[in-house]
Amino acid sequence: MAESSSCADYTTCDSCTDNSTYTHYCHWCSFDNACHAVGSVYGCAYGVSCYAIDSCMRQSPEPRGDLPPPAGATAGVLCLAASLLMCMSCCLLVSCKVKDAYLNLLPRGQGG
Repeated sequence: MAESSSCADYTTCDSCTDNSTYTHYCHWCSFDNACHAVGSVYGCAYGVSCYAIDSCMRQSPEPRGDLPPPAGATAGVLCLAASLLMCMSCCLLVSCKVKDAYLNLLPRGQGG
C-alpha cells in the first residue's frame, strides 16, 4: 500500500505498523481494531502486537527447571514431620511410664 495521508486509512494491523513513519507514527488498537496515531484522543494508550496469538503460545509444555517446591507441599512435609515427632515423643513417654509401672510392681531389690 502506498503511504497514506493518515493512520486511519490503514485497515489491517500489519499495514498500520509497517507503514508507520516519522510523519505518521501509528499503532493498532485492539478495542476497536483500528489504526490510530500515537497520542490520539480516539486511540489507545498502548498499541498491540500484530503477531498471531498462535505464535506466542507453546505447542507443548516446557520443564521449568530448578524452581522451589510449591508452598503447599512444603507445608505438608512440615506438618508430617511435626506429627511424626509428636508420635515418637508420645511412644517414648508411654514406654517409660509402662516400664516405671512394671518396676513398681516388683518387690524392692528385684528390678533392674
